[in-house]
Amino acid sequence: MAVGAPGGQVGVGTTLNYGVSGQSTTFATAIAQVVSISEPTLSAQPVETTLLADTVKSFIPGQYEYGEMTVSLRYAETDTVAVQALFGVQYAWKITKPDGSLIFDGYIKSLGGEVPEGGGVVNQTIVIKVTNDQAPASA
Repeated sequence: MAVGAPGGQVGVGTTLNYGVSGQSTTFATAIAQVVSISEPTLSAQPVETTLLADTVKSFIPGQYEYGEMTVSLRYAETDTVAVQALFGVQYAWKITKPDGSLIFDGYIKSLGGEVPEGGGVVNQTIVIKVTNDQAPASA
């Protein structure tokens, strides 16, 4: 069975929008042009249960964490201040993909940048830390 989007264009139409944290119904603002995106990854923190009598360490799953997502953006150099203003502020985020949407709260924890290309275009990588205490919701 073939895997991929209709017409063979994987990811076409994927967008990233943000809105007021805790209000997952309004995502009026798109953040730049999305070049690539990774969804948040669920992980369980290990809790060590090893006893002094044990010869091998043992663990049980601990608290869950919904991790981070990395997004590569492209935008006009004139939008730099607007993108940087999002840093460190919690927002509701919505990833819209051809096969559905994902909604979660989070904040931009890092902004990586490049010197603007000719023509005033900036390519930048951001990392968004998921802050929900529950799984990101599908919409």
